[in-house]
Amino acid sequence: MRAVTDNAYNKLFKRYSQKELNQAKLGLEKSYEFIRRFVEAGGRLKEGSDPPRGMAALLMHQAMAMDVEAGVPNMTSIVSATLNVAKAFRMDKDLGSVEPGKIADLSIVEGDPLRDIWATTNVKLVVKDGVVIDPAFTGVRNPIPSFYAYQTHPADLEVLPFSTLQSTPTIIRVKGEGMWPFHRVMLKREFGSLFNFNSIELPTKYVSKTELEAEIAPEHISEAGTYTITVKAEGEILPESHRAHLIVGFRQ
Repeated sequence: MRAVTDNAYNKLFKRYSQKELNQAKLGLEKSYEFIRRFVEAGGRLKEGSDPPRGMAALLMHQAMAMDVEAGVPNMTSIVSATLNVAKAFRMDKDLGSVEPGKIADLSIVEGDPLRDIWATTNVKLVVKDGVVIDPAFTGVRNPIPSFYAYQTHPADLEVLPFSTLQSTPTIIRVKGEGMWPFHRVMLKREFGSLFNFNSIELPTKYVSKTELEAEIAPEHISEAGTYTITVKAEGEILPESHRAHLIVGFRQ
């Protein structure tokens, strides 16, 4: 959530000119007007769990809040994320509302979302197929190790120390903005017989939002030369961050 938010704020307040900000605000106002007029005309509003900005589920609640901000009644916004979704997939006989005979998928919240739409985020109990879900998700592993990694990679890296000797155990500090605990430091030999095509993942320790620590085994730098250091998200095939270099000198 922090990565998505930081990316949005960086785009709006650091890269956008005042003209672009005004255009973005006008675009938002026009989208609100469209949503409001669409609903007033009898259109069926539907919100999904995975909007273009990523952060599945959380941004559905943000979209519901934006619908209300646009002037849509709270109940219409709630229906847009429940029954109307089921109707869109022609599954409303089984899903989308609390009725006898339908599948018991329930989200129970504390508060009154008809007065405050954000109450939909205050989930106290989830029931799926009639079974209460453990809120701690004990024994459950997210099949997606991380998502939208392109938003979380540091743009520029600094490696300290920037040089070492061949076949020497080495611990490096990799610095850059936007480090995360799921990031891993990768090492690749630029030229030579080792690691020409594939980076190898180094044992990595998360230090802070701006620093990772990685351990390089002697066998991974047995040849002198230039090595590239990158950062990537655990479990992601692509992409990797921009490169930094580590110089490995001949051992005396």
